[in-house]
Amino acid sequence: MWGSAIIGIDHSKGHLLEEAFDLFKLLSPHIRAHTVEQFALAETLRAHEIKPIAAKNLVDHWSSIGKKNYVTPILAKFFSAYGEHNFNEHLDNVNQIQIKRPLSVFFKQKFDRWKNK
Repeated sequence: MWGSAIIGIDHSKGHLLEEAFDLFKLLSPHIRAHTVEQFALAETLRAHEIKPIAAKNLVDHWSSIGKKNYVTPILAKFFSAYGEHNFNEHLDNVNQIQIKRPLSVFFKQKFDRWKNK
């Protein structure tokens, strides 16, 4: 489903997320489905003629425990510094987040996991 894909929205289009949330709030009480959020976002983007692109090759799959364990404290520090509810400030500062694991961390995690089996 296109609406559930990872979507990159830059700062100038941040208002679209608010518009999608408004649509979600209208639909949610009347629709018993777990995809209302994706639908609201997809419809908002469609209404503004923002075309989806297949970006599968541009993003990593985040099911890896090692990736999650590495990035969780980084994200916690970011939200601790900038709060959890100031979306515009998040957009201004998101480039400070470095979520790609250095190879040394990757190999250490693999070794530790192998050692602890």
